[in-house]
Amino acid sequence: MRLFIAVEPPEELQERAVALAEPLRAAGAEVKWVPAGNLHYTLKFLGEVDESRVKGIEQRLRALLEGTKAFRVRIMGAGSFGRPRHDAGSGLRPVVPRVLWFSASEGKEELVALMESVGKAFDDVRRDEFAASAHLTIGRVNGPAGGLVTALEGLKDAAVGEFVVREVLLKKSTLTPLAAGSASGRASAGPVYETVANVELA
Repeated sequence: MRLFIAVEPPEELQERAVALAEPLRAAGAEVKWVPAGNLHYTLKFLGEVDESRVKGIEQRLRALLEGTKAFRVRIMGAGSFGRPRHDAGSGLRPVVPRVLWFSASEGKEELVALMESVGKAFDDVRRDEFAASAHLTIGRVNGPAGGLVTALEGLKDAAVGEFVVREVLLKKSTLTPLAAGSASGRASAGPVYETVANVELA
């Protein structure tokens, strides 16, 4: 099964994040949007794992997080990961948005520290390819980026809200066929997430 370890904001904050992202939906880009209910901060993507290993992973996660204190996270500030694009006319290499997200202000250091400790602990399952970054993915650009750069600038200080991280979740992801055409902002079919185990913090 396909597994990942994550922190989930409460449903009302996920819905607010989706609502605040409306200017991005209106930017004329082709984006696969993440629906409310699926938004999360990924601590570690484990990938395909044999079912026989799941209990052991859960036990290791519980041992790793024993004594870890709950902490507050304030979700705010939209941004993106992207790749440079060569502009033959100007010679500049503007960054083309590829992954759209909200970050965190308060609690960002704690989230990154948690990502690093969980990431290192499960490197034997899957090694991380990127440095830890506290981001709540809201969409993935799968075509022209339209006016996303300008829209993102307008949301760089957007405040979603805050919550207390009281648990870390081991989640199962089941992939489903993607619906064609998501530029309009309609939620198309995507992964279905199920909680395999929840580990409460102190």
